[in-house]
Parts: sequence; structure tokens; C-alpha cells
Amino acid sequence: MKKNNILKESLWSFFGQLISAIAIIAGIRVITEYVTPAHYGQYIVFSGIILLFFNVISGSIFQAFLRIIPENDDDTSYKKSILLSSKISMLYILIGLAFLLMSFLLNSHFLFLIFIFFLSLISEHLVGLFKVLMNVKREQKKYAFFQILISILRPIFAVLLYVYYENSFISILYGFSMANLLISFLFFGKIITVNLIKSSKTKFYWHNFSDFFDFSKPLVLQKIFGWSLSNADKYIIALFLGTATAGKYAPIVSLVSMLFLTVSGAIEIIFRPYYFEYIANHKKQNSKKILKIYATMLAFTSIIFVSFFSFFNQQIVLIVLGENFREFFYLLPLLSLGFSFLIFGYLFENICFAYKKTWNVFLIEGIAAITNIIILPIMIYNFGVIGIPYALLCTYIVHFLSGYIITRKLLRNV
Repeated sequence: MKKNNILKESLWSFFGQLISAIAIIAGIRVITEYVTPAHYGQYIVFSGIILLFFNVISGSIFQAFLRIIPENDDDTSYKKSILLSSKISMLYILIGLAFLLMSFLLNSHFLFLIFIFFLSLISEHLVGLFKVLMNVKREQKKYAFFQILISILRPIFAVLLYVYYENSFISILYGFSMANLLISFLFFGKIITVNLIKSSKTKFYWHNFSDFFDFSKPLVLQKIFGWSLSNADKYIIALFLGTATAGKYAPIVSLVSMLFLTVSGAIEIIFRPYYFEYIANHKKQNSKKILKIYATMLAFTSIIFVSFFSFFNQQIVLIVLGENFREFFYLLPLLSLGFSFLIFGYLFENICFAYKKTWNVFLIEGIAAITNIIILPIMIYNFGVIGIPYALLCTYIVHFLSGYIITRKLLRNV
């Protein structure tokens, strides 16, 4: 099971995720100290739309990279993935520049916001691509420093621009985009430049990338469902209670999700490449061992974090959040319990991805997303903010149960 490699990668992965988590927490403190709840709420609403487009287009393609490149285990698939990504990046760049030019010609703030949208989308796409490729190549040391530098620079750039350039949510978007682009070019500048030039000179033929597209087709709607699981609550709060309330709520839920998803992400980064490889090569015993360790570590993480957020919720927000963002500290225990079910739901989804059962992932997240959309408005309308963690807990339990049932059937039939 390549124990030495797994141990070495585990150390680098947890080092990277630990320092990144500390940097993100410090960044949350800095941002909430200087940014108003209303501006932060506007940023959450706008950036959520960016994340939706990223997940649907880039995210579905990247998921195909994660599964197909290790299976083929050749340099051709790796190069094809970079070329396809460069084609997508070039499309974003051209559309963004077109809106920038129109915004100047027509003196339109709305068109300029669309340019900012594509600038942010390009930066997130590059970061997502290189995280995927480093994960596929198991370059955990490089991945660790890449993630750490982004986590440090994003809040610094955002706050500096907010304070010294413009007091608006656009400054936060600028700051995050600048950090993403700077670190991407610092680590992979040659690859980005060479492949953007290559993609501009290479004709696009759909069939050349058919393996990636065939895998990712079911993921388009699944990514919409997945996005709604993490973002619908903020939009419904903004609709019912205003962007200022959404701005106060967002750092609370972001703190919980960041810690859960960062640590579970570190575990996933370590074990997912091996699990996918073993499934692709029909090594069932090895895959079962990896899966058992994977699940045990997620369970341990959940117990620690639920206890942490339950016993120290008020102390946590005093340390981590600015004064204007501490109102909803009492939501932390229930939110953490909900996220413990969510990360296990993602484990079941990874099992489906390993077996190329992407329609199963669509079904798991579709069931959870529909539950979320039904329950959230009812709970927020009747109970206000306090209804949110109960709604999310129900949603994430449904996500967990549907994943468990579907993967049991899948593993029995394989």
C-alpha cells in the first residue's frame, strides 16, 4: 500500500492544511475587523455566483481529470487536461476583455461588474486546475506551499484594497483575484503562458477531449446541486433578512465549513489518488483498506470539531471574528454537527467517482439539494436565523443517508 509514500504525503498535506487553516482564520479576523457586514454580505452574494459558474464548468471538468489521468497513467492525458483547461481560460479571458471594453465605451458599471466576474472566475479556475494536477501527481509538498501562500495573501490584498482603494465588496474580489493570479504565475507561470499561447494556435475538436466530457456530463447539474448545499442558505437569508444579516451569518458558517472541509480535504488529498488507482486496477483489498482508514480519520475529525464548537463557541467568535460579526455564535454547535454528516456524504460521492458512477453522485446531491431548497425557506421564514442550522442538519443527514444507501448498492453490485 505504499505506506512510506502515504506517510510522507500525509505529513506534507496536514502541514499545508494546518498552516492554511491558521492563515484563513487570521484572514477572517482581519476582514471582519475592517469590512462592514453589508459589504461582506454583498461580497458573499456576488462571489457565490462566481463559485456556481466555476463549479459547473471548471469543477466538472476537473473531476474528470482526477479520475481519468490516474487511470490512463500517461503523459498524454496530463497534457490534454492542461490544453483543455487553457482553452477554457482563453474563453474566459476573451469574454472578460470584451465586457471591459464595452464598460469603458458605454460607461456602464454593470458591464464592469461582469468583467470583475470573469477576472475572478479566471483566477479561481487557475488555482483549481493546479490543485488538481498537483493532487494527481501527488506533489503534496508543492501543494502545501501553494495553498499556504494563497491563504495568507488573499485577505491581506483584500483588506489593503478595501482600506486604501475603495470601501466596497469589489475590493475584496480584487484582492482575492490578485492573490490567486500572483501565486498561480509564481508557481506555474511558464506552464500558463506556454499553454495559453498553444491553445490560441490550436483548433478545438470536441472528440479530442471526449473522455473528459463524457465523464463530466452528469456532473453539470450535480455541481449546481452541490453549490446549493453550501450557498443556498446565504441567498435565502439575504432575500428574507437582508445582505447585512447574510454578512454577519456568513463568517460563522464559513468558519465551521472551512475547518471541516480543510481537514477532510487534507485527508481526501492523501487517500483519493490511491483509492482511485486501486479501483481502476481492480485491487479490491487495497481499496478497502484505504477506504477504512479514510473513514476512520473523518470520524475522528468530526468528534474533535463538534466538541470544540460546542464547548467553546463564544470564545471562538471573540478571538476569530470582528465585533460586528459575533452575533450568531450560538449557531456553531448545530452547524458543526451538520458538517460532520456532510463530509461523510462527500466520502460516499468519492466512492461513486472511483467507479465512474457519476450519475450516482448526481442523485445523491440532487436529493440533498431538493431537501435543502424545501426546508431552508420554511425554517428561515418561521424561525429566522436560528432555523438555519436545523435545516442544514436535516439536509446533510439526507445527503449522508442517500450516499450510504446508493454506495452500498454500488459496492454490492461491482
